[in-house]
Amino acid sequence: MEKEVYTNDSVGQFLNANFISVKFQLDSSQNDDDVIKRTYREAAEFNQKYPVVFFPTFFFFSPEGNIVHKEIGYKDVGQFISISKEALDTAKQYFTLLKKYELGNMDFRTMVYLANKANSFKDTIAKNIAKNCIDNYLTDMIPNTLFTKENIEFLRAFTTSSKDNGFKIFFLHSRKIDSLMKEALYSESIVGYIISKEEIDPYVISASKTVSDAPDWEHIKSIIKNKYNEYYTDRTVMPAKIRWFAYRREWSQLTKNTVAMVKKYGSTISNWDLNDYGMSVLLFSNNKNEINEAINWMTKVVKMESDSSNLLPASLDTYANLLYKSGRKSEAIKIENRALNMAVTFNISNFIEDFKGVLEKMKRGQPTWLRNQ
Repeated sequence: MEKEVYTNDSVGQFLNANFISVKFQLDSSQNDDDVIKRTYREAAEFNQKYPVVFFPTFFFFSPEGNIVHKEIGYKDVGQFISISKEALDTAKQYFTLLKKYELGNMDFRTMVYLANKANSFKDTIAKNIAKNCIDNYLTDMIPNTLFTKENIEFLRAFTTSSKDNGFKIFFLHSRKIDSLMKEALYSESIVGYIISKEEIDPYVISASKTVSDAPDWEHIKSIIKNKYNEYYTDRTVMPAKIRWFAYRREWSQLTKNTVAMVKKYGSTISNWDLNDYGMSVLLFSNNKNEINEAINWMTKVVKMESDSSNLLPASLDTYANLLYKSGRKSEAIKIENRALNMAVTFNISNFIEDFKGVLEKMKRGQPTWLRNQ
């Protein structure tokens, strides 16, 4: 910003017309000149009064010296002028709005704006404002008013616990929300994450502290089934088991549970994850049935990802390696050549070198699945 933004004529004209600008450097180095060194004390005092967590941070004050607004992070010329205009607008000034909120004088939409702004700053008050919005406004809305993209995105940003009202909304209205957001499993990803965090992770963390213990998966499943439903029981426990076996390096259990999960939930698993699961089978399984199952789901992935410049080459590589490991060498070489050609077309340099090495090993009849172990 020093070279591209602060020196820009449009920025200079707007700031000089509306503000007196002062810059503090809060750290120090041996390269600091005398001008910067003379501001060390003032910078430290300023930081004590107005703590800075992110760099850069921009504070805006009224002519009377009262703080009214702030912003954080790199801004280009247009963005910097925009936030400077916000600092002149009492309806947008962050600290002005905080005072209004504390006085209980704020409408719902302004409260949403303030909560999002506070959240972007990682200010702890963000959760309190959001909880007020959700508990006292959103949950009382009629469905046609509640289910808007803006409201759902707001709920997602501030739903972190099964005790939150947002969790109940995502749990009970998943299909409606997924349709609105045009994203399959939008709600499930939120609900599943929270269930895993609350009902599975404590047991996994406890078991990980010992050498021999393992989580009591049946006990965990019974808890989730009783609190929620059977669908979320397996949908959260099966991925947790896969993560556990990877952590414990129990490869046969890892691949066995991976194949079982894809069989049951393959249609709801992203192609990125299916590719990762296929790679796990490639690296860690010698079971022909498991390898063939992985080939089956990777066949579907490469067909679905015909226009993907990043996932398709990676998926083709995984698919080719699985074919090669199953003994289908000529098919594997053909597919790996296709992966290499795509990597060259899209100039994915790390793929190019990797795929060339794989092809050479395939042609020489050497194992390719040991390269990442």
